[in-house]
Amino acid sequence: MYAYSFEAKSVQSFVLAGGRLRDMAGASELLDRLCAYPHEPGRGGESGDLLGTVMAATGLADDEVTFSRRAGGAFTVVAARRDPLLRLRRLWTLAVRQHAPGLVFVDALAGGDGAKQGEAIRAASALLQGARSRMSPELPPLGPVTARAPRSGRPVVGSEMAEQVDAVTLRKTLETFRRGSSLGRRFLGDEADAFVWPKYLDDEPGAEGEAVFPFRDEKRQLAVIHADGNGLGRILIELGRTLTEGGRDDDYAAIFRDFSRAVDRITRSAVLRATKAVVTPQAVDTILPMRPIVLGGDDLTLILRADLAIPFCRVFLAAFRDESGRELGRLIEESNLSGMIPGRLTAGAGIVFVKARQPFHRAYDLCEELAAVAKARKDGGGQHVAFHRVGGSVMRGWADIERDELTTRRGDQSLRLTMSPYRVDGPDDGTPALDDLLRLHRFVESRAAVRGPLRELVGLLYEGASGAESHWRRWRDVLGARDREALGAFDELLARLGCQAGDDLPVDEARRTPLLDAVMLGSVGMEPVDTD
Repeated sequence: MYAYSFEAKSVQSFVLAGGRLRDMAGASELLDRLCAYPHEPGRGGESGDLLGTVMAATGLADDEVTFSRRAGGAFTVVAARRDPLLRLRRLWTLAVRQHAPGLVFVDALAGGDGAKQGEAIRAASALLQGARSRMSPELPPLGPVTARAPRSGRPVVGSEMAEQVDAVTLRKTLETFRRGSSLGRRFLGDEADAFVWPKYLDDEPGAEGEAVFPFRDEKRQLAVIHADGNGLGRILIELGRTLTEGGRDDDYAAIFRDFSRAVDRITRSAVLRATKAVVTPQAVDTILPMRPIVLGGDDLTLILRADLAIPFCRVFLAAFRDESGRELGRLIEESNLSGMIPGRLTAGAGIVFVKARQPFHRAYDLCEELAAVAKARKDGGGQHVAFHRVGGSVMRGWADIERDELTTRRGDQSLRLTMSPYRVDGPDDGTPALDDLLRLHRFVESRAAVRGPLRELVGLLYEGASGAESHWRRWRDVLGARDREALGAFDELLARLGCQAGDDLPVDEARRTPLLDAVMLGSVGMEPVDTD
């Protein structure tokens, strides 16, 4: 057996490069049509399947190959002969460079006459892993007198809206992709024709008659969201080992394919539920306050109006867990995989709040770091979300932000100004519950006597001012004298988050406070959420 594996690299960076929503829409459509299963549900009858077109051109019949993975800009296919896969590789890599210029990818072909399915797939995966660390040359090389596009620095090949653009941008702006709906349909299901996705952030030249992002206010705040599943790599490694040791190597590719497609359906169903519950009710003249970026496998990236980000992730993560129970339960029964794969999957999400003019690709890098922070707390079986609001013009890595912006000294001890990540569901694993933070946020937003002083206190803490403790004590004394019941309710909410309230600043055992997080949710315009 032989196996050919392909994987697009830095997919989100490819989509977000340039920062224009119009270009992101085209890039998302380009990637969505790369190697998705043909005629899959939710594609609206559009073919656009580049991989299927290439397979037909090489004369490769469906019964000659078996896919073990085919989603999210990646696929692995096995066959009993090497030549068909070699023909596929030669034409496929050429077609990808024409279809999506500038997209970085890696591929590998492995196997042998004595290899079984699992051995061939593992060998190709090992080669793919090594190829990920190698830089890919950008061809053709730039000469000293080459005109460069101002947004990317790549060679100019044309113009769009009176601006010189490179081949990558020109391809993204083609009408076929810019107006495509393949990706968007899977976020909306049977309501796809009732809504419009925004293509511009501003009423800029060329936006006449096009859908402009419906911001809520003049602050024009957005959220970049990235989410993916917990521990899927480990699950697949263990599944492969169990199949091989159990003498089921002939079923290797088919079972991996079924698992891959199940994960894809889980993510799509969760996205559909979150979109319908949170986003579509906020449409303005049928224009949705969201732009899908990537949806494939367990991978989700999107841009959303800032105030909707936490509610969206809350619904999505809960739905992901519920849908996984149904899909994996069915797969375990149909393929006799009891004890080989878990009965449920969990996921983690990262959110970065930014202003519309800030670079999305930098925000995504930070968002990916926050998603990794959220996923690092999965051992208890729960799902988590980590978030941060970028306040300045410079976007740094999470470690630097945590050390320099979110940690302050109070006497001889440090104080962390965030309790992120928060647990969305699952058993108590030592992380605070998101619903408890939302209760605190609802309380703060409902009382002006609490909201104003807390914002002032957070400002003092953030700036490292020495008067934060005295401000806290003075405010508690005033509120207690005015409304003892409100102060008691406030202290109960802090206690739910593990913080003991009193004359000292409210912190948990790890010297963390939730005050900045609660105030941050109000600063991005989030409406109080009913958690009961």
